[in-house]
Amino acid sequence: MVNINDLLQTAKDENSFNDLSTLDLIQASGLQIQNNFGVTCDNFKDTEALLVWTIIDDSGSINNINGGPEAVCEGQNMLVDELTKFKNRKDILVGQSLLNSDTPIQPFTEVSNMERLELYKNYSPHGYTPLYRKCVEALSTMALKSKVEFLQEGFPCRCILCIVTDGRDKDHSGSHRQYTAGDVKALIEELGEDLIVYFVGVGNETFFKNIAKDMGINEKTVLTTSATKDAIKNAFREISSSVSSASKSGAAFSTAATSGFTV
Repeated sequence: MVNINDLLQTAKDENSFNDLSTLDLIQASGLQIQNNFGVTCDNFKDTEALLVWTIIDDSGSINNINGGPEAVCEGQNMLVDELTKFKNRKDILVGQSLLNSDTPIQPFTEVSNMERLELYKNYSPHGYTPLYRKCVEALSTMALKSKVEFLQEGFPCRCILCIVTDGRDKDHSGSHRQYTAGDVKALIEELGEDLIVYFVGVGNETFFKNIAKDMGINEKTVLTTSATKDAIKNAFREISSSVSSASKSGAAFSTAATSGFTV
């Protein structure tokens, strides 16, 4: 198992991050990074790796959408199925987390070992929307893996973060540090051209586009959809198609980053 504290020390010693405040953010998420870290880079010698992480809203308001919980499960499993078809799937690590759990559905793992969402088994909507905290935790894990762990081995690593939510940030956990949209933005800027964030807001278009803007997400990779079962499934279909396009190495990733969703 990788020692996160060792990687953090390496990052500090080698000035791996452009801004020291970014390292502070990452250090604050240390325990959760350890939970998310999963498979190490040992299987990715002499190749280019891709990290894909999905943050799935499981707040109680999902239950207010007719067929909403079922649509989220079906949609996420659609993405899982799509990832298993990739020709370069051996070069991809995938992780999945819910907003209301400190334990991810699964940490970074090989595509072939991905776990499917099942209603009332590993997906039961409840609670609030700690959107910023979960984004900071996922981005911190990606930053430490890509800019420290993988870089130490001398080969590139790119990242894709997929976010699906139906509400604004509401983090009511007193046991956790409170984060802001600016914290998320700082980490997105730190990862720069090696990161694409696909953001889906279920509900009001202007509302979610403003949230995504505050978080530093490219407006071209923001998709809003109505709060219906079919619309949610279609949104996941768009995520799957866009991740597929971006998964190609080289220029394809840069093109996907600037062109946005493949609608």
